[in-house]
Amino acid sequence: MHLSPGSAVLMLATVLATSTPTPNTGTSKLEGWREFKFGMTSGEVMTRLDGKGSIHAGGVRSTTQIEGVTYEVRMKFKRNRLHEIHLWSGVGYSKPHNDQQCLAYHAKITNELEVAHNIKSDNETSYIGSNTRYIFTHSKINFPAGESAAIDTKFVPALDSKGYCDSKITLRDTE
Repeated sequence: MHLSPGSAVLMLATVLATSTPTPNTGTSKLEGWREFKFGMTSGEVMTRLDGKGSIHAGGVRSTTQIEGVTYEVRMKFKRNRLHEIHLWSGVGYSKPHNDQQCLAYHAKITNELEVAHNIKSDNETSYIGSNTRYIFTHSKINFPAGESAAIDTKFVPALDSKGYCDSKITLRDTE
């Protein structure tokens, strides 16, 4: 990631700017991402993208900058209505980090989402390897109205003492 672990708070605020928290009740509603609201048609999404996206396999693809990091954005539709939003900063967009920085980055993103919505996430972390470890971290928040948010972070070791920290954030409307 091009983000320092300390800037994760700002990134998350940008990413989830359209969610509506209700303090201390845990009844937040996740409405979408930025100006893209769940329920929009692909035509409405393309109009908002103003020529900066493409339709591919029934979904809309674009890229965006969040805190100086390029994220691939994929929006999926169900019955021609926006249903899922995927934000991904793959290896091509990452810069070297160590495994602890990657774990801290994931924890900050997840914590900010939990605090903003007063909802606890389910978390899993798995390690593969002994000296050089791949680390997969997954957190999921299920909103009371049925929406969900998932944060997946993957640490991929490099030949030096660092590696790459990739992040994928998935926002999903109710079924």
